[in-house]
Amino acid sequence: MKLQCLAPQITDDEVRKLFTNRWRQFRLGRFLFDTSFYFPYHLFRVRVQNGKRDATQFLAIDAVTGNLDLYRFDSAPTDEDFLEVETPQFGPMRLSEDEAFMRLQEKVQRSVYQQGFFQIADLRITGKQIALYYFPYQAGFYQRSNQLKIEVVDLIRGRFEGAKVREMVESCLVQDSERKQ
Repeated sequence: MKLQCLAPQITDDEVRKLFTNRWRQFRLGRFLFDTSFYFPYHLFRVRVQNGKRDATQFLAIDAVTGNLDLYRFDSAPTDEDFLEVETPQFGPMRLSEDEAFMRLQEKVQRSVYQQGFFQIADLRITGKQIALYYFPYQAGFYQRSNQLKIEVVDLIRGRFEGAKVREMVESCLVQDSERKQ
């Protein structure tokens, strides 16, 4: 399937170095291979009004579970920030625009509360979806004894992801193998 994808910010060589690091292989086992995965994200223009403070942000929330960290952009990505990829390895879109925005509002509200509960005055969070795009991840597979382990790198931020993303990749692999049977 062809997907509109945010362009990776790190190269294949940089990702391969992350996966083949001696310490990582010592901890996880022998590096076998890596492959790309793409997950859908709803991109919103969000307005946060808190008393006299008024801020507009561009935030993206994953459309699979809504549980991953938000992406923040200084401005809306432009066409030059994207590329088209053809791949069978992408996550399912499970959250509608409305469901995704409700989860995004909760996350933004929690963030505002963490800055100081007593500084909140007439908090309003509104937004409008700008687009739906796929974000790139790279999954590395390791083997130790008879166990397969997965590590995932976010190709936009250039860092390893945690259990939530690993579980999403594993879920996609299981669903894909079930479809092929």
